[in-house]
Amino acid sequence: MIRAQERDALLLDELIEHLEYAYEDVSAFSEGEALALSRKDRNSAAKEIEQAQECAAHLSDSLLESVKDVPWKELRGLRNE
Repeated sequence: MIRAQERDALLLDELIEHLEYAYEDVSAFSEGEALALSRKDRNSAAKEIEQAQECAAHLSDSLLESVKDVPWKELRGLRNE
């Protein structure tokens, strides 16, 4: 069975990877309007953000408490906005 710290480390790696992919998707566009017109890229970025939110939702409370400078509540709740 995987320990909480190991699980958190894997989830953090995955969370960061999803956010990096989302950033790549949106940074390819110089204007928001162009991204808005690209359904494929817009949906790809949205899915990556959704996956990052899922990772954040499964992090342990002890990790969330130990890393105070990240807005965990907002990150965890992105899908509910």
